Amino acid sequence: MSFFDSFANKIGHTAEAINQNKYLYSIKTAFTVYMPFIIVGSFATLFNTILCSEEVGLAQFAAFSFLSAIGPAFTAINYATMSTMSIAIAFLIGKIIGQRNGVDENYSALVAVVSFLTIVPQTIVTVVEGMEDILTSGIVTTSINAQGLFVAMLIAILSVELFSWLMKKEKLKIRMPESVPSGIARSFNSLIPVLLVLLVFSIISTVIFNWTGNYLSDIIYNTLQVPMQKVMQNGPVGIILLAFASAIFWVFGLHGNMVIMPILSPLALAGLADLIAQVQAGEAATNPLTMTFFRVYVVMGGAGVTIALILSLLVFSKREDQKLISKLALIPGIFGINEPLVYGLPIVMNPIFAIPFILSQLMATVVAYIATVTQIIPAASVEVPFGLPLFVNAFVGYQSLAAILVQVVILVLAFLIYTPFVLASNRMRGSETGNK
Repeated sequence: MSFFDSFANKIGHTAEAINQNKYLYSIKTAFTVYMPFIIVGSFATLFNTILCSEEVGLAQFAAFSFLSAIGPAFTAINYATMSTMSIAIAFLIGKIIGQRNGVDENYSALVAVVSFLTIVPQTIVTVVEGMEDILTSGIVTTSINAQGLFVAMLIAILSVELFSWLMKKEKLKIRMPESVPSGIARSFNSLIPVLLVLLVFSIISTVIFNWTGNYLSDIIYNTLQVPMQKVMQNGPVGIILLAFASAIFWVFGLHGNMVIMPILSPLALAGLADLIAQVQAGEAATNPLTMTFFRVYVVMGGAGVTIALILSLLVFSKREDQKLISKLALIPGIFGINEPLVYGLPIVMNPIFAIPFILSQLMATVVAYIATVTQIIPAASVEVPFGLPLFVNAFVGYQSLAAILVQVVILVLAFLIYTPFVLASNRMRGSETGNK
């Protein structure tokens, strides 16, 4: 057996092990099912940026200013598909686990969603200077968008497992006469288990809030960030750790950029302030960590440099499903939007693509850092907005052709990293690569 055959077999066995795990399989399948909505939401974001934005889109020009009027339509689509993603994923995970556990999938799906909603903030606090804080009933978007995915997945699994266990307790079922329609009978059978599950999660959430002043969902989310804050400082180690953490979160279904943003933003802003001060003083700019560095290089063409994966799939993949997804993801990828690929291929919970995804992001970070500290490219003292296409963002941010050349080098290296895994995926069944 050749080295490549052995490599493909090992990756295939790992993928098969994930498929056999009920929870990992349910998460991966949920994202696959939701893929069409992710793609639509991503294109809505793209069109809103390149057409309707008065800052970077066509609408900034007088002849196309009318396009800004249709921006809210794309915003609405993005909100419905991306900003409520956690609710949809919780529903799908609940349904799939319910099927595996042999309980009514409709009730298991609803139990997952409602249990999740019992632990998220249900009051929005608006702070107005000179006035008392205004409390408004509602759900904070960050609790139900990609930022809330980890909490949604965790609560969906726990709630449905508890519901399934309770449904097997005959004493908890309300028996109805045979003359009662089956649908109504199933509703009454599920009544007490549903009540108990929701009580468990709502009581736990209430106790924790009264004790700590924070919602359970916020505590779980912040737990992911606090350990990173202790080790993230300016310098190569901090930058590489940020890139690694972001990639790991993406692989587990979270929006890695959002998770690290509270840590990245102050570091990047401080770095930008230092650079501007150095430039104004006529000194050489030295600190590479700015938001421009992150957008132009670390998540170039999407986190994990997935634009390179798209190109590798288009060239080497023999699977029609992968080619179709890569074609759909190509244009968004050029603008740095990679959700269609991360959740649609998927990369989430899929070792065949998760491994090169992490490696490519680390490679991009190291190459760009070396290029900056060796002054092959200048440190970026211009803030580049999100949504500028590949190569254009490098030139705008660095005003240097060398900056574009570094992007080309990263793209080629990432292409070489992804290609062996794409070739390995050609030898695997759809179930092994996560495309069922």
